[in-house]
Amino acid sequence: MGHLHAHKAVEISTYGVIFMGTPHQGVDLVEWTQTHMDGRSLESLQVEPLLQHLLLGSEALQQQLTQYNSISARFKTVFCYELYTTPGLVRNQVSPHIPASSARVPGAVNAESVAIHKTHIEMVKFPSKEDGDYRNIVFRLQQMSDVAPHVEMNWMKHSIFLPCMSENRRVMDPGNFQFAPVNQC
Repeated sequence: MGHLHAHKAVEISTYGVIFMGTPHQGVDLVEWTQTHMDGRSLESLQVEPLLQHLLLGSEALQQQLTQYNSISARFKTVFCYELYTTPGLVRNQVSPHIPASSARVPGAVNAESVAIHKTHIEMVKFPSKEDGDYRNIVFRLQQMSDVAPHVEMNWMKHSIFLPCMSENRRVMDPGNFQFAPVNQC
């Protein structure tokens, strides 16, 4: 029963989610191996079952897509994908890590897709606060933060968590867009 309370606490505390280059629908095996396997054979992937879950159309990813769609209306979701290709490690190939089509969850409600003008490796490495992609992400975080006060009302509705709420608030520093814990529950 404790894990259900923990899931409920996460649900009522979350307003939005930003995914950065997440392969929700998987990645192409050939492109991925050219970029990441550093010359190892495709057969070596057979001994790495975890990686099988990242392939296009994998059963595990399809299940996650279905599960996220069932809850997507409860959250604001931003799916970010890279616009530029990433240099490959094999035969000087170039390939996008996560194409826009895989970075999205088809059918997700209350969602938008945002292009990041970087490669997959660079997409969260902003050179300065003046970087257009940084400002784009900060803008979306600020939008979420401005609307997120409804989260406190969620806690009020679920008073079983109320003692934890008052002790576990987080304060946002707008200058750095970092969340700092005030107290731990």
